[in-house]
Amino acid sequence: MHINTLRCEFAKPAKTNGKLVVVLHGRGDSSAGFHWMPNTMALPGVSWLLVNAPDPWYGGFSWYGMPPDHGPGVERSRLLLDDLFDELATQGFPPENIVLFGFSQGCLLTLEWGGRTERPLAGCVGVSGYCYDPIALGEEASEAAKSRPWLVTHGFQDDVLPYEATADQIAILKECGLPIDFRSYAKTHTHRPRSGRYTERNGEDAHTGRRSHVKRSLGSGLSTQVFCPYAQESHTGPYETPSLQHPDTAACSHGMCDRQSDPLSHLHATGSTSHCQANP
Repeated sequence: MHINTLRCEFAKPAKTNGKLVVVLHGRGDSSAGFHWMPNTMALPGVSWLLVNAPDPWYGGFSWYGMPPDHGPGVERSRLLLDDLFDELATQGFPPENIVLFGFSQGCLLTLEWGGRTERPLAGCVGVSGYCYDPIALGEEASEAAKSRPWLVTHGFQDDVLPYEATADQIAILKECGLPIDFRSYAKTHTHRPRSGRYTERNGEDAHTGRRSHVKRSLGSGLSTQVFCPYAQESHTGPYETPSLQHPDTAACSHGMCDRQSDPLSHLHATGSTSHCQANP
């Protein structure tokens, strides 16, 4: 796969079924922050596109500027997602075979773009984010957005984005017709707890809830299997994921290398995972 719109990484298993999950990271992160996801989620036959935001941000990337002046950046990134999905359609991934997933800033883009686009996406999943303008989004929500599956989750203990603010915004969007399944968990501002399970009030594990939603959205072709999302931290499974290492480990200690000019210069793709680099 070759993508011109944004720098990204593409991971696919040996046998694919034409389904795709597009992943949008949060502020300061990159595609590297989601290398764990394909094998942990264990969705048979599904490919993954880990997308990097356009702006460098202290060694990572950002989708927009700091509030309260982030409106222009949000709009710019929405337009970039239009271009990205146009490219994906030309490369064998129509929107009805794609689930959009976003964390934090990526969740905001999932809401703001996914709520407006007329593309018939298979579904949208947002984790630990918020909405830029819920009133405007509610008024401009597309009919396609009102008919697709939605899952948005947030943690009671989130110390970055207050739970109550997001819950109030989701309530507004639901009143405007977006069928959002909003679930609350006892967790902080994270998408990948490293120990233990973060559970919902009904006892459901956060990763299991997201995996079940993605499976339902992508339809048949995904087998039902029991898995423990935190059983292993290593990347084992059908995907060969990029190794996380610096070109010269001895000389570089996170921050000494020039990642502002090229924030992905320390990543090396291996196996069936490839870098799709935007034109300079």
